[in-house]
This record gives sequence, structure tokens and C-alpha cells, in this order.
Amino acid sequence: MIVLGIASEHCSSASLMVDGEIIGLIQEERLTRRKNQVAFPLQAIRRLIDNHLTGDSLKIDHVVFGGQLSHPFYAALDRFSNFSVAQYVKEQHELWYPHFYENKPADGSYWLEQFREGENINLDVQYDFSWLRDMSIDDAISHFVDVERPAAVRRHLRCRDDIVISSIDHHTCHAYYAICGGKLDPGQLEDALVLTADGWGDGCNWSASVVDAEGCLKRVGGGVGHTVARIYKWATLILGMKPNEHEYKVMGLSAYATHAGAVKEAESVLFRALDFRNGDFVSAAPLVDSYFDLKNRLEGVRFDVFAAALQNWATALCKAWVKHWLEKTGRRGVCFSGGLSMNIKTNGEILEMPEVDWLSVPASGGDESISAGACFALINDINQVRTLRHTYLGDIASDEGWASRLGETDYTADRFGIRDNFGPEAVAQLLADDNIVARCVGPAEFGARSLGNRSILANPSNPKM
Repeated sequence: MIVLGIASEHCSSASLMVDGEIIGLIQEERLTRRKNQVAFPLQAIRRLIDNHLTGDSLKIDHVVFGGQLSHPFYAALDRFSNFSVAQYVKEQHELWYPHFYENKPADGSYWLEQFREGENINLDVQYDFSWLRDMSIDDAISHFVDVERPAAVRRHLRCRDDIVISSIDHHTCHAYYAICGGKLDPGQLEDALVLTADGWGDGCNWSASVVDAEGCLKRVGGGVGHTVARIYKWATLILGMKPNEHEYKVMGLSAYATHAGAVKEAESVLFRALDFRNGDFVSAAPLVDSYFDLKNRLEGVRFDVFAAALQNWATALCKAWVKHWLEKTGRRGVCFSGGLSMNIKTNGEILEMPEVDWLSVPASGGDESISAGACFALINDINQVRTLRHTYLGDIASDEGWASRLGETDYTADRFGIRDNFGPEAVAQLLADDNIVARCVGPAEFGARSLGNRSILANPSNPKM
């Protein structure tokens, strides 16, 4: 069976599974050059079909969307690729402050008005939103999911009459990617606790699952209390950086705080807002909202102290959460995915916990990976799928037409030369001599972090680099 998986929220992607194996996985942003692209990932889909199905979309048996609920304005408006920090702050003041502090509704009318006025329109979305202008918000959500998403498949692709188009719950996709996107031995499955955590997806922000005797995931916990990722997101904006993109900068900044007393004091503010005790998320002083209230409580805290306290709090809370579910399920290994799994500092401390024998975190576990997770979940039997062997699943590099985009620069082809038999030793010498090397070799890697095949390399031992 040939399955096409689609993730069309932020960081849109497409995956192709043939007989239980993911053979292609591409983010739309890699082809449109729009960071965090939100779209029906048409270019990624076409590239997968051309590369692996000889251009014949009629070979596809099943199309599955990752996520069963999807707000049309997240796609109709370009609120991720080109939305600036200033625009995020403006939206907080115009929409969310009146909602949380003046009892104004947050029913989507704010975004509907922008759409009607032609503001922040997503020009590369590949969905037809002509119906959105005159439809109520609730009806618009249903129409987008039930009518427009499958219609986009048939409109853009040549499909068989009997093709099946379905969708799978957001956190189920994350959970299946957590366990099938890593490299586990079969013997580890029965000892695996599968955890997911993120900002939000299909009315949930966390889940806990185990593998049953039939090789399927059985959810044993889940809910809306794990707001760590959401708080981290808006703390990123409070620090003047772009949410849904620059959280990694906040994580990196956290290492530079030296005033331990100030960090502890800021941590105590966060723990009063949210903690995990006795198997549940609790709050001594709940946040009214995750932006204005949090900013007021931490007013005057220096940026590095803020970042350190945020990271320490997030890690401590997640460790308590992990420990509880390990004890409750009797497991000793952890598979972890969802946006929060991108926090490598937290992951490192989870791995060091005495309760944890092993930790598996698949590459790029944010929403970009739910297209693959949807494919794994559709099979619904871990024993019948082939887990990812690697993430080099994108386009194949070619030297044909290498100069075609020089028109975007001030350079011409005669400024460049081609050398044959240019191996790793030659590259290493260039780096040792403080040259900068761009590497484009073989298939492109999937994910938010460079893994080598599409990299810009420099000598890290020279601070000037």
C-alpha cells in the first residue's frame, strides 16, 4: 500500500510510505523558501511523487492528514512565515488583552476581518478560501476540515476514484512518530513509555501511551494541563523574539545566567503558575494569560535570568511528569515527541534520571513530523512498519543547472570552478584554514536542524568565525 501523509499546519510537510516504510519526507519550506510555511504542501507532494512514483499520483492508495481539527485562519493568513515580533505583540494587545481582561470574545472574528480586508494573506497556501469570507467561524472550521482539505487533494493531484482520504488525531500522530521515528530494538517496545507534549493540537497538549500486545499504541493519559510549551512560547515573545521559531534561542540564552539567587526567585514565580505534583498539573496562582500576566509577574527580571529560570522550571516540571508516568506504567524507557521534545537541555536531564534506562527522541518532533506520524498511525501496528533508518529523505542533490539561481546574486558562473575527486580530507583542510564550506550532497535531510547534507560549515575553534 502507498500512503501519502500530509501536515498542513505550521511547518507543513509531506511524507510517502510504501509498504510500511517511509521513503520520502520533505518540509514545504525547503522548496518555497518560506520559513515555517503553512500550506497544503503541494511542492513537497509533487517532489515525492516525481522522485519515488515516477510522477504517477494514481499509484497512491490512501491520503492521511495529521490532525483532525484545523483552524482555517492559521492557513488563510500568513501568521507564521512573515509574521513579525511587532505583529505578534500587536495581536496580543488588539485581540488577547481584550479577551482575557475585558471579556471580549475570541471567536475568530478578529482574523476574519483581517481576511476580508486582505491583510496578512497567505499567498502560497494552495487551499481555496473563497468560501471563508461569508461563513461563520464554527462552520468555517468544519468546512475546511471536512470539505476543503480533501478537495485540495483531488484538485491538485490526479487521484484514483477509490482513493481514501482520512485524518488522524494530532497527538496520536506525535506518539506514533515518537516510537517509529526512532531506532528501537524490538525488545524495547514492551518497556517503552511514549510521551508527547506541545503547545496544542486537537484539543490536547500532552499524552502518555504504551505499546499493547498487538503492537498498537494504547493511550493511558492525556489532557490540557501541560502548558509548558505554551508558556515557553509566549515567554519567547516577552523576551523580544519570535514565538514558534526562536524558542531555541531562549534555551541557548539560559546557559549564560550567573546570578543563582535571582534565577531561583524567578523560578518560584513560574512554579506558582504551574507545577506537577502527585500525578497532576497544579497551580497555586494560575496565569490569567501567558503573555501579559507572565510579563507583569517577571517585570524587571533580566533577560538571561528570565531564560535560565524558564529553562530550569520547564526541565524540573517535565522530569516530575516523566517520573510519574514511568512509575504508573512500570516502564523504564521513554520515547518522546511533540514540539517540547525539541528542547535538548530538558532531554539530556531526562536521560540522566535514575528511573530512565534509555531515551529515544526522533528527529524534529514538532508539527513538521506529523505527516510521517500519520502514516505510521494509519498502519496502527508497530510490527508492520519499518522504523526510520535515517532522515535523509528529501531531494537528491544534482550539479545540473547549479548556476541557475546566480541571477539572485551579484556573481556570474565564471567566478566559480569545478574540482573533481574533492573528498573529506580536502574539506577538512579548508575548514582548518578557516574557510567557510557549503555542503550539498545526496538526499536532503528532514528536520529543523542541519545533519550534514545541507550544511554551511566553519571552524568552531576560531572565535572570529
